Amino acid sequence: MRLVFCLENPGSLAILDDGAARDCARTLNIPVTGTLGVLMQAKKTGRISELAPWLDQLLENGFRIDAVTLRFVLDWDNETR
Repeated sequence: MRLVFCLENPGSLAILDDGAARDCARTLNIPVTGTLGVLMQAKKTGRISELAPWLDQLLENGFRIDAVTLRFVLDWDNETR
């Protein structure tokens, strides 16, 4: 349903974490980001001051982030864990 909205509303950004859904969106030329991309953008624009507390909350609630991706996101902002 989200992808249909994006197709009907050019310029929309799909926020997807599922690999198959991302592949489908890319096939349809729909711009994609994920939850981590949203958080990184929020940090970049000053809407949040730190990424680590948000990442901790995601992990505590069952969000899966592989170790390499987690390290990349934290290193991106020079944060430590």
